[in-house]
Amino acid sequence: MTALVAAARNYASQKDMLKFRAALQDVFQLGEELFQEDADEHPKALSYELAGFDALVQAVEFASAIDSDLVVSNINGVGNPILKAYLLVYAAKSLDERPAKV
Repeated sequence: MTALVAAARNYASQKDMLKFRAALQDVFQLGEELFQEDADEHPKALSYELAGFDALVQAVEFASAIDSDLVVSNINGVGNPILKAYLLVYAAKSLDERPAKV
């Protein structure tokens, strides 16, 4: 997961938006899969302690500043309602904290 997030960051810094979008989609797909598997194995665990959670949050935080519509679209595709809610909060927080455009 860390490598996928790093790849997405790298593509974004190179302005390769096609690869950035693909990498971000991979982050969401794998992250949700890991999260759900860990949630199924550890049903009493806190959401933010589950596999994939931190990497998804990192991806949401940095990618929101690059393409917030893409991030929200990926979040809307998340099937786990608790994970989706957390990611929407992090996306909103990230958007709120970015510098205002003048």
